[in-house]
Amino acid sequence: MRSNDGKLFKIHAHILKKASTYFKENFAWQRVRDAPVDVGQDSATLRVLMELLYPENAKPSIPSPELLISVLRATKDLGITSFVVRAELAAHVDAEHHPLRAWSLATAFDFPLARRNAAERYLKADSDFLDEIPSAVSLVSGMQVCELVRLIGARERVLQAGKNAISEHRWSCYQCKNGRPYPRPGSPFPCAEPYDELSFPTNPDTVEPAWRHAFLARTATMNPFAPETTSEMHFELCAAMVSNCEECKTSFAASDARQARDRLREELKDILSATLEEIAPVRACQHAFRILAHHLSQL
Repeated sequence: MRSNDGKLFKIHAHILKKASTYFKENFAWQRVRDAPVDVGQDSATLRVLMELLYPENAKPSIPSPELLISVLRATKDLGITSFVVRAELAAHVDAEHHPLRAWSLATAFDFPLARRNAAERYLKADSDFLDEIPSAVSLVSGMQVCELVRLIGARERVLQAGKNAISEHRWSCYQCKNGRPYPRPGSPFPCAEPYDELSFPTNPDTVEPAWRHAFLARTATMNPFAPETTSEMHFELCAAMVSNCEECKTSFAASDARQARDRLREELKDILSATLEEIAPVRACQHAFRILAHHLSQL
């Protein structure tokens, strides 16, 4: 094959025709064997394609987003539908640093699982990546642009839902004497004063543990779906901040407190999963197919 900048690439004809419907349908054996075939791609793109078509070689290096886009477009133009090639390219799309650009690439070139992973990364990110929107829009067209706008809008909704889940989650405290009363419906949060020992209620479900206020203050500016937000280390840090409340520290380690933290993690997980299923669904057969493709690409 000959690139559009004049560089020649030698490849076995049977591999080329097996991998590419373009060559299989448009070129006879004699022409492919005896004369260079101009394919209209630059040499850097063809180099990566050769590395992809010969799986015994080292995994291809695609050092820039521009080269990845060029390779993806070349596979589409040349009709390269090889299972292994697409699995390898899906892994590269999955590794794209900017989630909006990864989502656009996965959408434009039909990588459902990479698309869902990119959407999840975007929803979990601290940044909204608004500076990446122009480049992401340039990669998609038609209804895909509407889907991108839908993803960006979904982020605001799911973040608010996650923050509501955190602020409304109940943390029962059976021992803490420095807790705050949970607000009555319609009252501002948090309540102004902690209970004193004489007025401490008998129902622990009405008491906010002292460390919970520290947790709410620290998570106010965090993405509720980021792993570190509900990590055990983060909870322990918030409990340690309540240095004058030994009872609260004790109740923090109790089994019901651990279960409350687990319930919050599950609730946030369900909120995120429901949103992803709405904006980036992956059918079960597609999911299994893509996972198998990824594993085969590692062989």
